[in-house]
Amino acid sequence: MNDEHKFLLFPAGGRDCAIATERVAELTVPSTVHCFPHDSPEIAGVILRHGKVIPLYHLARLIEPQAEAVPEAASAAPLAAPPNAAGSVTRYQVIVERRYAGASERAAFTADGACDLVTAELLPAKDTAAKAIAGELEWNGKTYAALDLDKLFALESEA
Repeated sequence: MNDEHKFLLFPAGGRDCAIATERVAELTVPSTVHCFPHDSPEIAGVILRHGKVIPLYHLARLIEPQAEAVPEAASAAPLAAPPNAAGSVTRYQVIVERRYAGASERAAFTADGACDLVTAELLPAKDTAAKAIAGELEWNGKTYAALDLDKLFALESEA
């Protein structure tokens, strides 16, 4: 039996990530990030999209909470992307549906490069210590960590 699903693939925080497309609400060029002195290692700030305030998360810090102990100068790293061949930066914001207690709201992450929409089979995760990884998928010779958004956001609320 073929168990393939559609995924959005993107690099974020030094990792190749995948999110099931049914949870992706929008993929957009970066909006202005409004930062507050909240001192949260998981949240970079908020963006405004279609008249709504949407939290923008540091994805790498949600996946690997020990990343919060990084020096201040490196704390913006998940928001920065390496330059492409032409010298400019390609970044996107991935806006997803966050579900909790029978309701939903939007949340966002920054993708540090080009995104791809693929159909692939979800395989068991090799890294069983990562709590928010639902599995892995292989695409064009790379392994992508398929994120479990419900577990990912549960980790944020535990912090």
